[in-house]
Amino acid sequence: MKKKNVIAQVRGLSKSFKVYSGGKDILREWMTFGLRSYHKDYQALKNISFDLYKGEFVGIIGQNGAGKSTLLRVITDVLKPTEGTYKVSGRVLSILELSGGTDKDLTGRENVIRSGQLLGLPDGYVHERMDVIKEFSELEDFFDQPLRMYSTGMRTRLAFSMFAFLDTDLLILDEVLAVGDIFFKQKCFARLAELIEKKTSIVLVTHSMGIVQRYCSRVIVLEKGEKIFDGDPGKAIRLYLQLRGEQKAKAIGDLQLDEEGSGLDIIPTIIGQPAPQKGPIVMQQPPSFWPEDNLFLFRSFPKLRGKGRVNFTRMAVLNDKDKPTLTFEQGEKINIYCEFRLKRDVDVPVFNIEIRDRLNLLIHSKSSIQNGVKVPYLVPQGSVVHYSQSITLNITPGNYIVNISCSFLSKKEYQQLEKTGYRAAIKNMALVWRLDQAFAFGILARSGKKLDVVHGGLCDLPGNGQIQVSNNNNVL
Repeated sequence: MKKKNVIAQVRGLSKSFKVYSGGKDILREWMTFGLRSYHKDYQALKNISFDLYKGEFVGIIGQNGAGKSTLLRVITDVLKPTEGTYKVSGRVLSILELSGGTDKDLTGRENVIRSGQLLGLPDGYVHERMDVIKEFSELEDFFDQPLRMYSTGMRTRLAFSMFAFLDTDLLILDEVLAVGDIFFKQKCFARLAELIEKKTSIVLVTHSMGIVQRYCSRVIVLEKGEKIFDGDPGKAIRLYLQLRGEQKAKAIGDLQLDEEGSGLDIIPTIIGQPAPQKGPIVMQQPPSFWPEDNLFLFRSFPKLRGKGRVNFTRMAVLNDKDKPTLTFEQGEKINIYCEFRLKRDVDVPVFNIEIRDRLNLLIHSKSSIQNGVKVPYLVPQGSVVHYSQSITLNITPGNYIVNISCSFLSKKEYQQLEKTGYRAAIKNMALVWRLDQAFAFGILARSGKKLDVVHGGLCDLPGNGQIQVSNNNNVL
Protein backbone atom coordinates (compact mmCIF):
# COMPACT_ATOMS: atom_id res chain seq x y z
CA MET A 1 0.00 0.00 0.00
CA LYS A 2 1.07 3.57 -0.56
CA LYS A 3 2.35 5.46 2.43
CA LYS A 4 -0.40 8.07 2.15
CA ASN A 5 -2.88 5.36 3.20
CA VAL A 6 -1.18 4.79 6.57
CA ILE A 7 -3.40 5.82 9.48
CA ALA A 8 -1.11 4.75 12.32
CA GLN A 9 2.58 3.87 12.66
CA VAL A 10 3.95 2.00 15.68
CA ARG A 11 7.71 1.55 15.99
CA GLY A 12 9.57 -0.37 18.70
CA LEU A 13 6.87 0.21 21.31
CA SER A 14 7.60 -1.05 24.82
CA LYS A 15 5.84 -0.43 28.12
CA SER A 16 7.03 -1.39 31.61
CA PHE A 17 5.22 -1.09 34.94
CA LYS A 18 6.66 -0.93 38.44
CA VAL A 19 5.24 -3.70 40.62
CA TYR A 20 5.45 -3.23 44.38
CA SER A 21 4.73 -5.85 47.02
CA GLY A 22 2.98 -3.25 49.19
CA GLY A 23 2.44 0.42 49.96
CA LYS A 24 5.43 0.53 52.30
CA ASP A 25 7.79 -0.26 49.43
CA ILE A 26 6.46 2.71 47.46
CA LEU A 27 7.16 4.98 50.44
CA ARG A 28 10.64 3.55 50.98
CA GLU A 29 11.59 4.09 47.34
CA TRP A 30 10.21 7.62 47.41
CA MET A 31 12.19 8.47 50.57
CA THR A 32 15.46 7.40 48.89
CA PHE A 33 14.69 9.70 45.94
CA GLY A 34 14.93 6.69 43.66
CA LEU A 35 18.45 5.77 44.69
CA ARG A 36 17.23 2.38 45.94
CA SER A 37 14.70 0.21 44.19
CA TYR A 38 11.93 -1.62 46.03
CA HIS A 39 10.00 -2.74 42.98
CA LYS A 40 10.14 -5.26 40.17
CA ASP A 41 9.74 -4.25 36.53
CA TYR A 42 6.95 -5.90 34.58
CA GLN A 43 7.26 -5.49 30.83
CA ALA A 44 3.74 -5.47 29.36
CA LEU A 45 4.87 -4.63 25.80
CA LYS A 46 8.15 -5.55 24.10
CA ASN A 47 9.38 -3.87 20.92
CA ILE A 48 6.11 -3.89 18.97
CA SER A 49 5.97 -2.42 15.45
CA PHE A 50 3.23 -2.33 12.80
CA ASP A 51 1.40 -0.04 10.37
CA LEU A 52 -2.36 0.42 10.21
CA TYR A 53 -3.85 1.35 6.84
CA LYS A 54 -6.99 3.22 5.87
CA GLY A 55 -10.09 1.01 5.76
CA GLU A 56 -8.53 -1.94 7.60
CA PHE A 57 -10.40 -3.87 10.28
CA VAL A 58 -7.59 -5.18 12.48
CA GLY A 59 -8.17 -7.61 15.32
CA ILE A 60 -5.78 -7.89 18.24
CA ILE A 61 -5.99 -11.23 20.03
CA GLY A 62 -4.04 -13.04 22.69
CA GLN A 63 -4.41 -14.68 26.05
CA ASN A 64 -5.16 -12.68 29.19
CA GLY A 65 -2.11 -10.64 30.11
CA ALA A 66 -0.72 -10.65 26.57
CA GLY A 67 -0.68 -6.83 26.45
CA LYS A 68 -3.70 -6.16 24.20
CA SER A 69 -5.40 -3.47 26.27
CA THR A 70 -2.06 -1.91 27.23
CA LEU A 71 -1.23 -1.49 23.55
CA LEU A 72 -4.55 0.27 22.89
CA ARG A 73 -4.08 2.55 25.89
CA VAL A 74 -0.68 3.64 24.62
CA ILE A 75 -1.98 4.34 21.11
CA THR A 76 -4.84 6.43 22.55
CA ASP A 77 -2.52 8.45 24.84
CA VAL A 78 -3.94 6.98 28.04
CA LEU A 79 -0.48 5.55 28.86
CA LYS A 80 2.98 6.79 27.93
CA PRO A 81 5.34 4.24 26.35
CA THR A 82 8.61 3.33 28.08
CA GLU A 83 10.34 3.08 24.70
CA GLY A 84 9.44 3.48 21.05
CA THR A 85 7.22 5.83 19.09
CA TYR A 86 3.73 5.90 17.60
CA LYS A 87 1.97 8.29 15.28
CA VAL A 88 -1.74 8.42 14.45
CA SER A 89 -3.11 10.52 11.58
CA GLY A 90 -6.62 11.94 11.64
CA ARG A 91 -9.34 11.77 14.30
CA VAL A 92 -9.26 8.83 16.72
CA LEU A 93 -12.24 7.70 18.78
CA SER A 94 -11.89 5.02 21.42
CA ILE A 95 -14.31 3.33 23.77
CA LEU A 96 -11.38 3.37 26.21
CA GLU A 97 -12.07 7.09 26.66
CA LEU A 98 -15.42 6.32 28.31
CA SER A 99 -14.12 6.25 31.89
CA GLY A 100 -11.79 9.22 31.48
CA GLY A 101 -14.04 11.59 29.57
CA THR A 102 -17.36 11.21 31.37
CA ASP A 103 -18.89 12.73 34.49
CA LYS A 104 -21.10 10.54 36.68
CA ASP A 105 -23.14 13.56 37.78
CA LEU A 106 -24.04 14.47 34.18
CA THR A 107 -26.78 12.77 32.18
CA GLY A 108 -26.13 10.57 29.17
CA ARG A 109 -27.12 13.43 26.88
CA GLU A 110 -24.84 15.88 28.70
CA ASN A 111 -21.95 13.43 28.56
CA VAL A 112 -22.39 13.08 24.80
CA ILE A 113 -22.14 16.87 24.49
CA ARG A 114 -19.17 16.97 26.87
CA SER A 115 -17.32 14.27 24.92
CA GLY A 116 -17.89 16.19 21.70
CA GLN A 117 -16.37 19.29 23.31
CA LEU A 118 -13.34 17.33 24.60
CA LEU A 119 -12.82 15.96 21.09
CA GLY A 120 -12.85 19.48 19.68
CA LEU A 121 -15.92 18.94 17.50
CA PRO A 122 -17.64 22.04 16.05
CA ASP A 123 -20.64 23.57 17.84
CA GLY A 124 -23.85 21.83 16.83
CA TYR A 125 -22.04 18.77 15.44
CA VAL A 126 -23.14 16.45 18.25
CA HIS A 127 -26.62 18.00 18.52
CA GLU A 128 -27.30 17.09 14.88
CA ARG A 129 -26.62 13.43 15.71
CA MET A 130 -28.21 13.34 19.17
CA ASP A 131 -31.50 11.71 18.11
CA VAL A 132 -29.83 8.84 16.26
CA ILE A 133 -27.38 8.31 19.15
CA LYS A 134 -30.24 8.11 21.67
CA GLU A 135 -32.31 5.80 19.47
CA PHE A 136 -29.39 3.46 18.79
CA SER A 137 -28.41 3.22 22.47
CA GLU A 138 -31.93 2.08 23.48
CA LEU A 139 -31.43 3.83 26.83
CA GLU A 140 -34.82 5.57 26.53
CA ASP A 141 -35.51 7.61 29.71
CA PHE A 142 -32.09 6.75 31.15
CA PHE A 143 -30.55 8.89 28.39
CA ASP A 144 -31.53 11.95 30.47
CA GLN A 145 -30.58 10.43 33.83
CA PRO A 146 -27.22 10.90 35.63
CA LEU A 147 -24.51 8.46 34.59
CA ARG A 148 -24.14 7.21 38.18
CA MET A 149 -27.46 5.41 37.69
CA TYR A 150 -26.07 3.46 34.71
CA SER A 151 -24.83 -0.09 34.82
CA THR A 152 -21.53 -0.94 33.12
CA GLY A 153 -23.44 -2.31 30.14
CA MET A 154 -25.50 0.87 29.83
CA ARG A 155 -22.36 3.02 29.87
CA THR A 156 -20.83 0.92 27.13
CA ARG A 157 -24.04 1.19 25.08
CA LEU A 158 -23.84 4.97 25.40
CA ALA A 159 -20.17 5.04 24.40
CA PHE A 160 -20.58 2.76 21.37
CA SER A 161 -23.69 4.63 20.20
CA MET A 162 -21.91 7.96 20.46
CA PHE A 163 -18.62 7.00 18.84
CA ALA A 164 -20.23 4.88 16.12
CA PHE A 165 -22.11 7.93 14.81
CA LEU A 166 -19.33 10.51 14.96
CA ASP A 167 -17.08 10.87 11.94
CA THR A 168 -13.66 9.41 12.62
CA ASP A 169 -10.63 8.05 10.81
CA LEU A 170 -9.83 5.39 13.41
CA LEU A 171 -12.23 3.66 15.82
CA ILE A 172 -10.69 1.64 18.65
CA LEU A 173 -12.81 -0.92 20.53
CA ASP A 174 -11.85 -3.07 23.51
CA GLU A 175 -14.30 -5.97 24.05
CA VAL A 176 -17.22 -3.53 23.81
CA LEU A 177 -19.16 -5.94 21.57
CA ALA A 178 -19.39 -8.43 24.43
CA VAL A 179 -21.93 -6.20 26.19
CA GLY A 180 -25.69 -6.23 25.60
CA ASP A 181 -28.30 -8.67 24.43
CA ILE A 182 -28.34 -10.35 21.05
CA PHE A 183 -30.50 -7.59 19.52
CA PHE A 184 -28.10 -4.80 20.51
CA LYS A 185 -25.09 -6.83 19.41
CA GLN A 186 -26.66 -7.34 16.00
CA LYS A 187 -27.19 -3.58 15.68
CA CYS A 188 -23.54 -3.00 16.60
CA PHE A 189 -22.31 -5.40 13.94
CA ALA A 190 -24.61 -3.85 11.34
CA ARG A 191 -23.19 -0.44 12.22
CA LEU A 192 -19.63 -1.76 11.97
CA ALA A 193 -20.44 -3.06 8.50
CA GLU A 194 -21.53 0.48 7.53
CA LEU A 195 -18.31 1.93 8.93
CA ILE A 196 -16.30 -0.61 6.95
CA GLU A 197 -18.09 0.50 3.79
CA LYS A 198 -17.07 4.08 4.60
CA LYS A 199 -13.40 2.97 4.80
CA THR A 200 -13.15 3.73 8.51
CA SER A 201 -10.15 2.02 10.09
CA ILE A 202 -11.14 -0.15 13.07
CA VAL A 203 -9.00 -1.84 15.72
CA LEU A 204 -10.75 -4.38 17.94
CA VAL A 205 -9.49 -6.33 20.94
CA THR A 206 -11.64 -9.40 21.48
CA HIS A 207 -11.69 -13.00 22.69
CA SER A 208 -14.45 -13.97 20.24
CA MET A 209 -12.95 -15.93 17.37
CA GLY A 210 -16.30 -15.76 15.56
CA ILE A 211 -16.02 -11.97 15.33
CA VAL A 212 -12.39 -12.20 14.23
CA GLN A 213 -13.20 -14.70 11.50
CA ARG A 214 -16.24 -12.79 10.24
CA TYR A 215 -14.98 -9.19 10.24
CA CYS A 216 -11.22 -8.77 10.54
CA SER A 217 -9.16 -8.33 7.40
CA ARG A 218 -5.97 -8.74 9.40
CA VAL A 219 -5.09 -9.99 12.88
CA ILE A 220 -2.21 -9.28 15.26
CA VAL A 221 -1.44 -11.95 17.86
CA LEU A 222 0.26 -10.91 21.10
CA GLU A 223 1.91 -13.29 23.55
CA LYS A 224 3.53 -12.10 26.78
CA GLY A 225 3.84 -8.57 25.44
CA GLU A 226 5.40 -9.53 22.10
CA LYS A 227 3.93 -9.50 18.61
CA ILE A 228 4.27 -13.06 17.34
CA PHE A 229 2.01 -12.86 14.27
CA ASP A 230 0.54 -10.23 11.96
CA GLY A 231 -1.52 -11.32 8.97
CA ASP A 232 -4.25 -13.71 7.80
CA PRO A 233 -7.14 -14.12 10.31
CA GLY A 234 -7.39 -17.88 9.80
CA LYS A 235 -3.73 -18.47 10.56
CA ALA A 236 -3.93 -16.07 13.51
CA ILE A 237 -6.86 -18.00 15.02
CA ARG A 238 -5.06 -21.33 14.68
CA LEU A 239 -2.00 -19.89 16.39
CA TYR A 240 -4.14 -18.41 19.17
CA LEU A 241 -5.76 -21.77 19.83
CA GLN A 242 -2.38 -23.46 19.92
CA LEU A 243 -1.26 -20.97 22.55
CA ARG A 244 -4.30 -21.68 24.67
CA GLY A 245 -3.37 -25.34 24.70
CA GLU A 246 -4.92 -28.42 23.17
CA GLN A 247 -7.49 -28.89 25.92
CA LYS A 248 -8.79 -25.32 25.75
CA ALA A 249 -8.80 -25.40 21.97
CA LYS A 250 -11.05 -28.45 21.97
CA ALA A 251 -13.42 -26.71 24.38
CA ILE A 252 -13.95 -23.88 21.91
CA GLY A 253 -15.06 -26.20 19.11
CA ASP A 254 -16.23 -24.72 15.85
CA LEU A 255 -14.76 -21.24 15.34
CA GLN A 256 -18.05 -19.86 14.06
CA LEU A 257 -19.67 -20.47 17.45
CA ASP A 258 -19.58 -17.70 20.00
CA GLU A 259 -18.21 -18.43 23.46
CA GLU A 260 -21.49 -17.51 25.15
CA GLY A 261 -23.05 -20.94 24.55
CA SER A 262 -25.61 -22.28 22.15
CA GLY A 263 -28.85 -22.01 24.09
CA LEU A 264 -31.26 -19.19 24.80
CA ASP A 265 -33.06 -18.42 28.02
CA ILE A 266 -35.97 -16.49 26.54
CA ILE A 267 -39.61 -16.54 27.59
CA PRO A 268 -41.85 -14.63 25.18
CA THR A 269 -44.08 -12.08 26.91
CA ILE A 270 -47.79 -11.97 26.21
CA ILE A 271 -48.66 -8.31 25.67
CA GLY A 272 -51.86 -6.53 24.77
CA GLN A 273 -55.43 -7.67 24.22
CA PRO A 274 -56.50 -10.82 22.35
CA ALA A 275 -56.45 -10.55 18.58
CA PRO A 276 -59.73 -10.03 16.70
CA GLN A 277 -61.77 -13.08 15.84
CA LYS A 278 -60.72 -14.85 12.69
CA GLY A 279 -62.06 -13.30 9.53
CA PRO A 280 -61.93 -14.68 6.01
CA ILE A 281 -58.50 -16.06 5.12
CA VAL A 282 -57.61 -14.45 1.85
CA MET A 283 -55.66 -17.21 0.15
CA GLN A 284 -56.48 -19.51 -2.72
CA GLN A 285 -55.61 -22.47 -0.50
CA PRO A 286 -56.00 -21.98 3.27
CA PRO A 287 -53.25 -23.64 5.37
CA SER A 288 -54.04 -27.18 6.47
CA PHE A 289 -53.21 -26.24 10.06
CA TRP A 290 -53.67 -23.04 12.02
CA PRO A 291 -52.70 -22.79 15.72
CA GLU A 292 -55.20 -22.45 18.53
CA ASP A 293 -55.55 -19.00 20.08
CA ASN A 294 -53.55 -19.89 23.20
CA LEU A 295 -50.46 -20.71 21.10
CA PHE A 296 -50.06 -17.13 19.85
CA LEU A 297 -47.61 -15.74 22.43
CA PHE A 298 -46.59 -12.64 20.43
CA ARG A 299 -49.28 -9.96 20.35
CA SER A 300 -47.44 -6.64 20.35
CA PHE A 301 -45.05 -5.42 17.65
CA PRO A 302 -43.58 -1.97 18.45
CA LYS A 303 -40.83 -2.28 15.83
CA LEU A 304 -43.19 -2.77 12.88
CA ARG A 305 -42.24 -0.63 9.86
CA GLY A 306 -44.21 0.16 6.74
CA LYS A 307 -46.67 2.63 5.28
CA GLY A 308 -49.59 2.07 7.65
CA ARG A 309 -51.33 -0.52 5.50
CA VAL A 310 -51.65 -3.18 8.19
CA ASN A 311 -52.38 -4.05 11.80
CA PHE A 312 -50.09 -6.95 12.77
CA THR A 313 -52.26 -8.76 15.30
CA ARG A 314 -50.39 -11.85 16.48
CA MET A 315 -47.66 -14.41 15.80
CA ALA A 316 -46.89 -17.97 16.91
CA VAL A 317 -43.56 -19.83 16.84
CA LEU A 318 -43.98 -23.60 17.18
CA ASN A 319 -41.94 -26.77 16.85
CA ASP A 320 -43.04 -29.95 15.04
CA LYS A 321 -45.07 -30.98 18.09
CA ASP A 322 -47.09 -27.75 17.82
CA LYS A 323 -45.59 -26.45 21.06
CA PRO A 324 -44.49 -22.81 21.51
CA THR A 325 -40.71 -22.67 21.91
CA LEU A 326 -37.67 -20.60 21.07
CA THR A 327 -35.16 -23.44 21.45
CA PHE A 328 -34.70 -26.10 18.76
CA GLU A 329 -32.34 -28.96 18.01
CA GLN A 330 -30.38 -29.11 14.77
CA GLY A 331 -32.54 -30.51 12.01
CA GLU A 332 -35.85 -29.61 13.71
CA LYS A 333 -38.41 -27.47 11.95
CA ILE A 334 -39.42 -24.01 13.10
CA ASN A 335 -43.00 -23.12 12.17
CA ILE A 336 -43.88 -19.43 12.06
CA TYR A 337 -47.51 -18.23 11.87
CA CYS A 338 -48.43 -14.58 11.29
CA GLU A 339 -51.84 -12.91 11.33
CA PHE A 340 -52.61 -9.33 10.31
CA ARG A 341 -55.49 -7.17 9.12
CA LEU A 342 -55.19 -4.92 6.06
CA LYS A 343 -56.12 -1.24 6.25
CA ARG A 344 -56.27 -0.86 2.45
CA ASP A 345 -56.38 -2.93 -0.72
CA VAL A 346 -53.15 -4.73 -1.63
CA ASP A 347 -52.25 -6.47 -4.88
CA VAL A 348 -50.33 -9.77 -4.94
CA PRO A 349 -48.75 -10.19 -1.46
CA VAL A 350 -45.18 -11.49 -1.21
CA PHE A 351 -44.00 -12.64 2.23
CA ASN A 352 -40.37 -13.13 3.20
CA ILE A 353 -38.72 -14.59 6.29
CA GLU A 354 -35.00 -14.24 6.87
CA ILE A 355 -32.68 -15.61 9.54
CA ARG A 356 -29.55 -13.75 10.61
CA ASP A 357 -26.89 -14.69 13.13
CA ARG A 358 -25.70 -12.52 16.01
CA LEU A 359 -23.10 -10.93 13.70
CA ASN A 360 -25.95 -9.81 11.40
CA LEU A 361 -24.84 -12.25 8.69
CA LEU A 362 -27.74 -13.41 6.49
CA ILE A 363 -28.11 -17.17 6.99
CA HIS A 364 -31.37 -17.88 5.17
CA SER A 365 -33.99 -15.91 3.27
CA LYS A 366 -36.92 -17.28 1.33
CA SER A 367 -40.12 -15.65 0.10
CA SER A 368 -43.56 -17.06 -0.53
CA ILE A 369 -42.83 -16.92 -4.27
CA GLN A 370 -39.63 -18.92 -3.84
CA ASN A 371 -41.61 -21.42 -1.76
CA GLY A 372 -44.16 -21.77 -4.54
CA VAL A 373 -47.09 -20.53 -2.46
CA LYS A 374 -50.29 -19.83 -4.38
CA VAL A 375 -51.41 -16.23 -3.98
CA PRO A 376 -54.50 -14.06 -4.52
CA TYR A 377 -54.31 -11.28 -7.10
CA LEU A 378 -56.07 -8.80 -4.81
CA VAL A 379 -56.50 -8.68 -1.04
CA PRO A 380 -59.26 -6.21 -0.11
CA GLN A 381 -59.19 -3.75 2.77
CA GLY A 382 -60.33 -5.22 6.09
CA SER A 383 -59.22 -8.76 5.23
CA VAL A 384 -57.51 -10.88 7.86
CA VAL A 385 -54.51 -12.60 6.31
CA HIS A 386 -52.77 -15.69 7.66
CA TYR A 387 -49.27 -16.60 6.53
CA SER A 388 -47.15 -19.50 7.68
CA GLN A 389 -43.70 -20.76 6.79
CA SER A 390 -41.83 -23.87 7.93
CA ILE A 391 -38.02 -23.96 7.90
CA THR A 392 -35.77 -26.94 8.59
CA LEU A 393 -32.97 -25.70 10.85
CA ASN A 394 -29.96 -27.46 9.37
CA ILE A 395 -27.57 -24.87 10.76
CA THR A 396 -24.92 -24.89 13.43
CA PRO A 397 -25.84 -24.44 17.13
CA GLY A 398 -26.05 -20.82 18.22
CA ASN A 399 -28.40 -17.85 18.57
CA TYR A 400 -30.30 -16.34 15.64
CA ILE A 401 -32.64 -13.46 14.78
CA VAL A 402 -35.74 -13.62 12.56
CA ASN A 403 -36.95 -10.73 10.39
CA ILE A 404 -40.33 -10.89 8.64
CA SER A 405 -41.69 -8.69 5.85
CA CYS A 406 -44.56 -8.38 3.41
CA SER A 407 -44.38 -6.63 0.05
CA PHE A 408 -46.65 -6.68 -2.98
CA LEU A 409 -46.50 -6.85 -6.75
CA SER A 410 -49.08 -5.85 -9.29
CA LYS A 411 -50.96 -8.66 -10.97
CA LYS A 412 -49.19 -7.88 -14.26
CA GLU A 413 -45.72 -7.99 -12.68
CA TYR A 414 -46.55 -11.26 -10.94
CA GLN A 415 -47.78 -12.90 -14.15
CA GLN A 416 -44.56 -11.88 -15.92
CA LEU A 417 -42.25 -13.42 -13.31
CA GLU A 418 -41.20 -16.26 -15.58
CA LYS A 419 -40.03 -13.74 -18.18
CA THR A 420 -38.54 -11.04 -15.96
CA GLY A 421 -37.09 -13.30 -13.27
CA TYR A 422 -37.33 -12.99 -9.51
CA ARG A 423 -34.35 -10.67 -9.09
CA ALA A 424 -35.92 -8.13 -11.43
CA ALA A 425 -39.26 -8.42 -9.65
CA ILE A 426 -37.66 -7.56 -6.30
CA LYS A 427 -36.93 -4.06 -7.57
CA ASN A 428 -40.64 -3.50 -8.23
CA MET A 429 -41.91 -4.79 -4.89
CA ALA A 430 -43.52 -2.20 -2.60
CA LEU A 431 -43.16 -2.72 1.14
CA VAL A 432 -46.38 -3.27 3.09
CA TRP A 433 -44.75 -3.95 6.44
CA ARG A 434 -41.49 -5.18 7.91
CA LEU A 435 -40.86 -6.55 11.40
CA ASP A 436 -37.14 -6.39 12.21
CA GLN A 437 -35.90 -8.54 15.08
CA ALA A 438 -39.28 -10.21 15.36
CA PHE A 439 -37.82 -12.74 17.78
CA ALA A 440 -34.63 -14.61 18.66
CA PHE A 441 -34.24 -18.36 18.90
CA GLY A 442 -31.50 -20.81 19.82
CA ILE A 443 -30.33 -24.06 18.25
CA LEU A 444 -28.84 -26.86 20.33
CA ALA A 445 -26.67 -29.72 19.11
CA ARG A 446 -28.54 -32.95 18.41
CA SER A 447 -29.02 -35.11 21.48
CA GLY A 448 -29.07 -38.88 21.84
CA LYS A 449 -26.74 -41.42 20.32
CA LYS A 450 -26.66 -39.84 16.88
CA LEU A 451 -23.49 -38.22 15.59
CA ASP A 452 -23.23 -35.06 17.67
CA VAL A 453 -21.39 -33.13 14.95
CA VAL A 454 -23.48 -33.64 11.82
CA HIS A 455 -21.59 -31.12 9.67
CA GLY A 456 -18.88 -28.49 9.73
CA GLY A 457 -19.36 -24.81 9.02
CA LEU A 458 -22.62 -22.92 9.25
CA CYS A 459 -25.16 -24.88 7.19
CA ASP A 460 -25.97 -28.55 6.64
CA LEU A 461 -26.37 -28.49 2.85
CA PRO A 462 -28.22 -31.34 1.12
CA GLY A 463 -26.01 -33.81 -0.67
CA ASN A 464 -24.74 -37.37 -0.74
CA GLY A 465 -21.52 -39.32 -1.15
CA GLN A 466 -20.27 -42.69 -2.28
CA ILE A 467 -17.21 -44.88 -1.69
CA GLN A 468 -16.11 -47.53 -4.15
CA VAL A 469 -13.19 -49.91 -3.88
CA SER A 470 -11.79 -51.62 -6.98
CA ASN A 471 -10.02 -55.01 -6.92
CA ASN A 472 -8.89 -56.67 -10.13
CA ASN A 473 -11.12 -54.32 -12.10
CA ASN A 474 -14.18 -55.38 -10.09
CA VAL A 475 -16.10 -52.88 -7.96
CA LEU A 476 -16.62 -54.28 -4.46
